[in-house]
Amino acid sequence: MWNVAESQALIVQSYQRFFESVMLDIVQRLDVEEAPGSTFLDNSLIVWSQESGMETHGSVSLPIVTFGSAAGFFKTGQFIDYRRVGNPDSEFDPGAGGKQTCGLLYSQWLATVLRSMGLPPSEFERWGHQGYGVPMMSALGNNPDYARHYGNTSSRYFQMASDVLPGLAA
Repeated sequence: MWNVAESQALIVQSYQRFFESVMLDIVQRLDVEEAPGSTFLDNSLIVWSQESGMETHGSVSLPIVTFGSAAGFFKTGQFIDYRRVGNPDSEFDPGAGGKQTCGLLYSQWLATVLRSMGLPPSEFERWGHQGYGVPMMSALGNNPDYARHYGNTSSRYFQMASDVLPGLAA
């Protein structure tokens, strides 16, 4: 019931409570010196996100909040939007007036995290697919809006899915 206002209000309230009570507590506890000039948080990567974007189980327009730099791998203090805002081929409405905008693949974010830990793509790519995980191609076939934006697995989105996301590496 992602498109019901009352349901969304409950979700927003629970996400806010979890973020403030759990995430920020963890971050504050890690923000202590581990070695001279470096904190445990500096050497960590804490990620806060959801399993769904606007609609249930959808990874379009999925916000991700990070803390720490993974031992200097990531630039910090940034807001980066990887959606193709303003491009009509990247926009669609899954229903109830909730416009979404497609962008880079979530599997590229996951690959970037693995790369920050020193894993080469050969350790996480499977069955000829770039990025972390196997693309759910049925979503492309069943949703012409996804297909219009992402094309198929030979498109640039899938071919660069093992690359570190632009602007994130220090």
